[in-house]
Amino acid sequence: MKKRPTGIIPAMIIMTILFPGCRHISNRTEPHRNQFRHICSDPSWDLQSLCRGYVLEVCQFIDRQDLTGAEDVARQGLMDAPECHALRWLGALILMERNEIANAAISLRDLPIDIFPSPAHLDRYFEIIRHLANSLESAAMSYRLEDRLETAIQYLHLRNQLTPHPVKSVILEAKWTDEIGRPAEAARILQTIPENERTFEVLIRMGYLYMRITDYTSAESSFQAALNLNRDPEIERVLRSVREARLAQTLPPDLKSARSDPWISREDFVRLFDWRYNFPEAPAPLPVIIDITGCPSRDVIIRAVVYGLIDVRRDHRFRPKTKVRRIDLALACYRLGERMNLHAPYLYPRLPADISDSHYAAVPIRWCLGLDLISTDPDGAFRPGELITGEELFDSMERLDALITIW
Repeated sequence: MKKRPTGIIPAMIIMTILFPGCRHISNRTEPHRNQFRHICSDPSWDLQSLCRGYVLEVCQFIDRQDLTGAEDVARQGLMDAPECHALRWLGALILMERNEIANAAISLRDLPIDIFPSPAHLDRYFEIIRHLANSLESAAMSYRLEDRLETAIQYLHLRNQLTPHPVKSVILEAKWTDEIGRPAEAARILQTIPENERTFEVLIRMGYLYMRITDYTSAESSFQAALNLNRDPEIERVLRSVREARLAQTLPPDLKSARSDPWISREDFVRLFDWRYNFPEAPAPLPVIIDITGCPSRDVIIRAVVYGLIDVRRDHRFRPKTKVRRIDLALACYRLGERMNLHAPYLYPRLPADISDSHYAAVPIRWCLGLDLISTDPDGAFRPGELITGEELFDSMERLDALITIW
């Protein structure tokens, strides 16, 4: 059995891509089928009869796995019909099949940008050039590609200004702008698309561009809008990461290291929850708390107490430097969930071994365990008096955020 030629682009796929009559494609080439458009079946190329005849003959040689014959015909065709850009494509792909990457690059690098019948064709041209530059590890060719992209952006922008431009054309302009290292400008280009025309693809692209320029507020908005169109689990995960990054930008400087702290004080505990969930202003009358006079976090503490996140002692002392226990975290998550109308789909099937049915926090603990906001020890104990670490606190808040996003 004759061995098929191997290379970057299998010869059989060239036939199907460039001439629809050539259909002999093996499963080996299947992943490559969508890399290019069918030139001969695309009327926008407006091939002349002479050019079309040469293309057909080239495909017939490729069908017989005769690359030498196909190359000879393509070369002769370009001599007789030098304006036949479809033959230029074929010739370059044959060179790539032969692993003659440098010659393929020379063949394609100077094609006029305005000969491509649509931005989609031009984008595929750049994909090939980029692949060639990477294969050759050619810095000069990469610079040449960037220069051509600049020209293409200007060409496409002018085209979009002169004619009603579809969303895909604007996406392409933004994509090329990002590729030459201007993500902020690319995001502004996508913003020109009316909101009612922003597809799932557009919103996702916008979200990633905003992430690259660290505009996490806009990124969160874009990904949330995308989720409203399609509840994609992967995008839900990305949205949670974006929200974390946005919140991290606003974290008070003295709390930057809180995640790695071995314990959390009651003062920092309410500050972190306030930073994350923005408690409303406390209405009068305010509770009497006698040990926070002069405390920098006085207003936050009062809001947290009024909001029900945390309690003061019977002696009206808050004790801001006291360390937070696991039971304090369970009560805070449960009360916050109530405020946000979160209802556990189920309670933990049974109470931990060290929590009785009559315990004052039995329901909050079961609620938190049921939603995996807090976990028990391997032996099944909850250990309510044990101190929480910064890592445990942040993990619980992130899981609570995920519930808020879902519900």
